[in-house]
Amino acid sequence: MVTIELEDKGQDFTRWTCDETGRVVKCEPFQGWVWEGMIVPGAARMKRGDVVDYIDQEGALHTLKYRVASVKVH
Repeated sequence: MVTIELEDKGQDFTRWTCDETGRVVKCEPFQGWVWEGMIVPGAARMKRGDVVDYIDQEGALHTLKYRVASVKVH
């Protein structure tokens, strides 16, 4: 599992927990219904300052506008 802390710009979510495939399995503190199930390619290799790309349910690639604040692999 990988927990990605995002920079806080006042958005409703600041933490994504991803499984070993990069799938978001938990979104905190809010909007889990929106983000859970998205895939973050290379989640375990991310580091502070990285841009977060994710793949939506339809397979389209997007870039999140919030950068990585920290990453914890557990």
